Amino acid sequence: MKPWVQYLIAFSVFCHGFVYVRIGSMLPAPVKGWKESSWLLGDAITNPQLTKLIVALHVIAGIATLVCAIAIGVPSLLPGWWRPWP
Repeated sequence: MKPWVQYLIAFSVFCHGFVYVRIGSMLPAPVKGWKESSWLLGDAITNPQLTKLIVALHVIAGIATLVCAIAIGVPSLLPGWWRPWP
């Protein structure tokens, strides 16, 4: 595989992770159409706890995706993480 394809994939994954981090940091703001309860968890956790959980999960997912993008783009930093298809 040509190196530019690897960098293009890394850039795409990086942009995706960056969006997750940005959305996660903005989530305490009201979301239009949200009923302030979890459809999955019901009333198990309240609105402030749910908001904190959502923000934390978005930021963690974004950071993990950014790390994966770095591993794809700079394989010497994390050897063995980038194994392209033959």
